[in-house]
Amino acid sequence: MLLNSLIPSSSAKVSLGVPLARTLSESMGFADKSRGAAGLGLAAMIFYGFTAPFVLTGSYTNMMAYGLASVSGAINWLQWFLYALPAFLIFSAVMLVVLFLMFRNVRQARPISDEVLDEQLQLLGPWSKAERIAVMTTFGSIALLILAPVHGIDSAWIMLIGFAVLVISGALDRQTISNGIDWPFLLFLGVAFSFATATQELGIADALSTFLGEKLSIFLTSPTLLLTVVILVSFLVTLVIRDDPAVILLVTALLPLAQQAGIHPWIFIFVILLATDPFFFTYQSPTYLTAYYSSEGKSFSHRQGQQMALAYALAIVLAIAASVPYWKWIGLIQ
Repeated sequence: MLLNSLIPSSSAKVSLGVPLARTLSESMGFADKSRGAAGLGLAAMIFYGFTAPFVLTGSYTNMMAYGLASVSGAINWLQWFLYALPAFLIFSAVMLVVLFLMFRNVRQARPISDEVLDEQLQLLGPWSKAERIAVMTTFGSIALLILAPVHGIDSAWIMLIGFAVLVISGALDRQTISNGIDWPFLLFLGVAFSFATATQELGIADALSTFLGEKLSIFLTSPTLLLTVVILVSFLVTLVIRDDPAVILLVTALLPLAQQAGIHPWIFIFVILLATDPFFFTYQSPTYLTAYYSSEGKSFSHRQGQQMALAYALAIVLAIAASVPYWKWIGLIQ
């Protein structure tokens, strides 16, 4: 969770976390796909890869989804964290209980000695100047985002200043900027941010609002029931459409219901972000596939992954349902 806010990509985080768990399981003497290896691998996958929606900087998709809403009065990093905190605590508790039940009574074959740890640290070597600058700049940018209510600097300027520091200091050289940054993807994000305005100008938002309002009117009186329906619809959509396109489609289609139900748009966005990366089937989730193949398929089996997927779905439903009273208390639900 400490790394969650520092790396805005779920796939990047699981490609770091699951191999770490794999190395740890080997050091503890667990065989490939054994219960010990699977427990560590699935724990790493869940908490490195599927907790991004709980913090603003956990994933670029969070910013993209919120940009689609065109909500007046942007939510800062600290507000996002506090709004999502009860849901995170419940989600984490459910997932930890499931992990303990699935992989109870597992004993490591051998202890990890201090010599092994010292050897790994020696292999890594000392930090380079560029690494120190990158880490300090990242922590500084996150700190400024958290303190945004105090200093009032817009998040875009904070990120731009951080980028400038990396360039001026040489931590990002010309080759890295040219080849190491996915510029077409950044252009895609720019286009995605314009979707909300386009749907309003073309009348699509009003048409969707009217259609969905008629079909889902029976759920509008109960925020808990409505949000549960949003979760189920998101699960169904991801059977056909994955990842960012699913988020764009669902935010555009379902957000008009938020105003009718008296629910703050952030809640709908948060729920959609949580529910658009299920892994009931392996093809549904790029995050799951990255986690599975980053350990060469040796940490856990697909069957174990499907069992965890069911627990993940249950954890989302429970976390959202239990958070409704809190959101009512702080005024996000009228």
